[in-house]
Amino acid sequence: MPRHYCILALSLLLTLAACGGGGGDSGTGTASLDSAAVTPPAAQAQSETYAATLSGAEQVPPRITSAQGSGSITVNATTRQMTATVTLVGLTAISVNLYQGAPGSTGPIILALVETVRGSGVWTGSTTLSVAEHASLRAGQFYLSAASTAFASGEIRGQIRLRTGTSGAVPATTNTTTTPTGSTPLR
Repeated sequence: MPRHYCILALSLLLTLAACGGGGGDSGTGTASLDSAAVTPPAAQAQSETYAATLSGAEQVPPRITSAQGSGSITVNATTRQMTATVTLVGLTAISVNLYQGAPGSTGPIILALVETVRGSGVWTGSTTLSVAEHASLRAGQFYLSAASTAFASGEIRGQIRLRTGTSGAVPATTNTTTTPTGSTPLR
C-alpha cells in the first residue's frame, strides 16, 4: 500500500476514534442518562440573620448605664443551627445570655455565651434550636442580655429582630450572631 494511503487510513481511524468513546451512546442509539449527570446541585441552606442593639433602657427593669452592645444571630433555616455573637462596649460583663422572652418581660436562658478572649468584650455561642424556639425567635420573642458585677441580673439588653433582606420568610422581628464552640445551651 502506498505511503499516502497509509497516512490517510491512519487519519481516518484517528478521526473515528475521536468521535467515539467519551460516554455517548457508543453508536447503539440507546443512550441513557447517568443519574449523577442530571442530579441538580444540592440546594443551599437558607439562613436567617437577626440583630439586636443592647442598652440599659431595654433591660427589665431599665438601667441607667453608658454601656452598649450589639448582637447578631444567624440561623440555618433547615437545620435550625444557630450561632450568636455579641460585642460589648463600656461594660466588663460577667455573663452574656440568650433568653426567650417578649419585649418588656423576662424568660428562661436558651444559651450561655462564652467570651472569646477574656476582657475582649466579644461573646459567642451556638446551639440547635427546637422547632418551638425557632418559631419564637422568628416571632421576636428572644433577647440578649449582658450582666455585670453592678447588675448581676442584667445591665443591658436587646430584643432580637430579623434583619431585612435576609433569607427566610419570617417577620422582621429577630436578629442574632455567631457563637463559639464551648458555649453552653441551657434548656
